[in-house]
This record gives sequence, C-alpha cells and structure tokens, in this order.
Amino acid sequence: MIRPTPRDFIATAVALAAFHAPAVSRAEAAPVPAMRAVPTALPVPVVHSPEPGCAASWDTRLIHQCGFWTYYDLTRRRSSWPLPFARSAAELGEIGERENVLRTEPQVGDLFLMYNVRRKEYVHAGIVTAVMGGGRLTRTRCYVDVATVEGDTNECGLRRGGRAMQLARRLLPSTGDRFLRWVDLGRRELRIPTPRVGECLLAEREVNPPMPAPVLNGDASLAVERTWPLFESSLRERARRMTRCVDDQNDLVQEALIELWSADPTRYDLEDPREVAYLRRILVNRMLDVWGGRDERPITVAEAIGAGIPATALRR
Repeated sequence: MIRPTPRDFIATAVALAAFHAPAVSRAEAAPVPAMRAVPTALPVPVVHSPEPGCAASWDTRLIHQCGFWTYYDLTRRRSSWPLPFARSAAELGEIGERENVLRTEPQVGDLFLMYNVRRKEYVHAGIVTAVMGGGRLTRTRCYVDVATVEGDTNECGLRRGGRAMQLARRLLPSTGDRFLRWVDLGRRELRIPTPRVGECLLAEREVNPPMPAPVLNGDASLAVERTWPLFESSLRERARRMTRCVDDQNDLVQEALIELWSADPTRYDLEDPREVAYLRRILVNRMLDVWGGRDERPITVAEAIGAGIPATALRR
C-alpha cells in the first residue's frame, strides 16, 4: 500500500488546480460518475465514487479525486486514501467529528472546512497548501492565513465560482472554521504508530518535508470589493436615515464595510437571497451598534490596518 503523505497529496491538488484553471462548467461538474471497473492504465481525471449516480458538491469531489488517485496502487487496484467519500463539506465535518480529527490550528495538507453561521454547518472545503500566519481581529476573534487549493470558486474565493483555484484565504477558527487532519486517519488505517515526543521532529520531516512556496492565482480578500456593491446603496440610505451629518454617514458606512471584510462574504452563498439578506442584517446591526453608543468610538483607519484589515477594504 502507498503510504499517504501531505506532500504527494498537495502536488496532485496543485497540478489539478493548474489543469482546471480555465473556467469549468458547473453543469459538467455536477454528477459524480460511477467507477465500477478500475482502469489498468493510468487513471483518467474523474472522481471515484463508491455509489453510482450520486451528486456531490464540486469542492469535495476535487478533494476526493486528489486523494483517491494520488494513493491508488495499480498493482493492488485499490487506493490507500483514508478519507471516505463525502458529498459535501458538512459530511466531511461529520466524518471529522466522528473520527476525532478536527483541529483548530492548521497544518500543511489538512482540509479546511468553512463554517456558515446562518446555516450552522460547514459549507465549503479545500486543501491547505501552506500556513502563512495568524493573529487576532479582536480579543475574542482569532484568524489564520493559509494558501489553499479548492474547487468551485473563483479568483476572489467566492463560492459557486466554477473553477479550481490556488488562493490566499483567511479562516476564523473562533467562529467555527476547522481543519480536518486526514493524515491521522491514514496512520490508523496502515497501523502507523503516532511518534513519541523525541521522534516528533524526525517524523515531521519525513511526513511533511519542506515544500516550495505556493504560486497563487487568487485572493479571497478581493471578495469584499466584489460584493460591496450588493450592499452599498442600501447601507448609505440607512445611514442617511440615521443622521444628517455627512461625515457621520461616511463613518457608519465605513464601519459596515469593515464588518463585511470581517464577516468574510466568501462563506455565504450570494446567489441565495436569504444569505444576502442575512449578511446585510449583520452590516446594518454593526452600524446600529456604533450609532447607539455601545462602542466607545468608530474604529480608525490606522487601527483597522493594525488589526490586519487590508487598506483596499477601507474607503470613504
């Protein structure tokens, strides 16, 4: 059996992302073909599914495709990929919880699961190819910046984008995002013992050797600029109803813009009117909180940049 390692998994994911970088039809990617007969030649780029005709979201299909074929043994005609097939990010989360492999801190090769507060479930998944840093937005909200390979997205990291991309993405473990450490499942499947304390460094070098920096073709932080026009006019109208002072109106709208960046529109389905309305309510509530005096003062531009908010997200 081929021993699963994050390095091989990521190499396959990056290659597939490069192959699918041009637009791919979501209609073509919707059904999962059945693989009753295992090919004897090199596998073609289709997703292995244990059930004929089952439907699955494209982001999880890409993950399963990468894992299954990376560790497919042509001589034994089976794969040592340890993660069961999942139709959605929510199913991946259920598997992770059941197997106790969900983590709040990422490692290279983990699967990220993005949490939607309104739906109270994981709504998008992808592969962590690099961990680039982390910090805190507030005292109670922490973040981690990662490079990813993910399916059914676009250059801004929005969902249902119909492409496989390599992105820079900010995830929020404090609001429910998690990382699925499938390597731990692989150790159990192949009866590989967990390394003792003195062996940890050697094991890390073996399982996860240094990798070149990822070449990204998208950035999820650009989603704020892409989605802001959906909300700007209604928020400005709400600000005009709250105060006649133009400067105060601009401050309130900027607070809503910063809140949009913090809420991360990529975790919402902007084709769903209910999701858009929920996100708009978050922004309006932020404006009401500031105007109602529950905050001592609006956040300044310098403070926003110091908290990690990109300057492109700040406007007047």
